[in-house]
Amino acid sequence: MREERILVVDDDQSIRELAKKILSKEGFSVEHANNGSEAVSLLRKSRFDLVITDLSMPVMSGEDLLAVVKADYPDTEVIVMTTYPTIDTAVNTLKLGAYDYIIKPFNFDLMLSVINRVLERKKLFSELKNEKLLREKTISLFEDVYDLFLSTIKSIAEAIEAKDTYTHGHCERIREYSLLIGKKLNLNSDETRDLEYAALLHDVGKIAIPEAILNKPGKMLAADELEILKTHTIKGINILKHIKQLKSALPGIKYHHERYDGKGYPEKLKGKDIPLIARIITVVDAYDAMTSDRVYRKSLPLQTAKDILSKEKNRQFDGEIVDVFLQIIG
Repeated sequence: MREERILVVDDDQSIRELAKKILSKEGFSVEHANNGSEAVSLLRKSRFDLVITDLSMPVMSGEDLLAVVKADYPDTEVIVMTTYPTIDTAVNTLKLGAYDYIIKPFNFDLMLSVINRVLERKKLFSELKNEKLLREKTISLFEDVYDLFLSTIKSIAEAIEAKDTYTHGHCERIREYSLLIGKKLNLNSDETRDLEYAALLHDVGKIAIPEAILNKPGKMLAADELEILKTHTIKGINILKHIKQLKSALPGIKYHHERYDGKGYPEKLKGKDIPLIARIITVVDAYDAMTSDRVYRKSLPLQTAKDILSKEKNRQFDGEIVDVFLQIIG
């Protein structure tokens, strides 16, 4: 038994019954109506894949029925049939949305061929529509997962900052500045995503650093304290390395304290050997640190911070990234 449902509409009872007999034998579920008005009543009660309708009928003509079907039941296909064909009638019904036009008396083999064609096309369109809906749903679900993951990362960043009241909002600012630079450098979507994650989580290792070191007043840390603080980059990697979505972001976290001249940490990488996302974060991290109040000093004037960035081009910082950043902040 086929799943397709067909409605045959004709004021000639013998044609209706013959059509139902033949189509039922082919496995279709078939109902019939005497005119367009009866057909509309049936359409309101049940779903039909195809309507086969005569044109000349009392109460409601086939053309009027065709107009109703296309307006109210757009997923239902229509084949029209008539004993007195004219070019104008054929053109008009096709313009109204009929799939095909059959002349009576008709050959049932030909009619079955037309029916199978229209139902095959309907099935194809339905599959394409379902594929589109599935693709849209998949995209929506991916966006929901991404939003949830990003929210989780932001929560982790806030947990980092909770240990140091002087860095409130720091990770979010690093994220915003970094993404602006990434846009200027024409990073692709994957690179942009990795940059965003790394920017938000670049200081995650500070969770493992004693608060007494993070919030120590005064200008200088003792040598041993400084060495402990430097471990936050590696500790950050150890915390996040099991999260597969962050794999490509980890270099930005690990190397954001490397210097362009090779005097940074943890591995003393130099120049372009430092991953690009780390070089970006290094610049904006330093700028935000200079222009924010810290426990050991007040913020520097904006122009002073800009001058330091310019002075340290190709020494502490990648000069190209400094130039792009200075252009962004004006």
